[in-house]
Amino acid sequence: MKAGLLVLGQYSPDRLIAIARLAEELGYDYFWFADEKFYWDPWVGLTLVAANTRRIRVGPGVTEPYARHPALAAASLACVAPGRTVLGIGAGGPGFPELGVERLSPATAIPEAVELIRRLLAGERVDYRGQVIRFRNGRLQVLPPEPLPIFVAARGPRMIEAAARVGDGVIIAPYASPQG
Repeated sequence: MKAGLLVLGQYSPDRLIAIARLAEELGYDYFWFADEKFYWDPWVGLTLVAANTRRIRVGPGVTEPYARHPALAAASLACVAPGRTVLGIGAGGPGFPELGVERLSPATAIPEAVELIRRLLAGERVDYRGQVIRFRNGRLQVLPPEPLPIFVAARGPRMIEAAARVGDGVIIAPYASPQG
């Protein structure tokens, strides 16, 4: 399996589409669009990529559950790219202080978010009160045509353990230690 992490939020739509088509032509299996704050929204970029490619799997590499709720965006993208949508989720990076968002207990929040997202993507009405993540009596009105794989990004030992426990795959963050 070939995979590449592409940080693309600064590119124009035409350039983004060209890069995605080239990645597909070169045989990459995954096109990950980083959720970098203050660049363009990854879900807009992923929709463009999905509409202009045929085979490559598309997903955020990665998004987070603090400033947004990824379940609806992932379900919507899966309707545009059935069978090709993946969800990459992690604790997030820079940009939270400017947004007034506090990144609390990632080793707890991410597994809770994954549990909630799976239940929402399965069509359940959910009332969820985790230690960090809360959701009150809601359900998605848009559902993916099939279950979505969820990859969890991690770099420290606690997050790597949590990612291995709840994810369908683990994205070892670029700063992971050799021990990790």
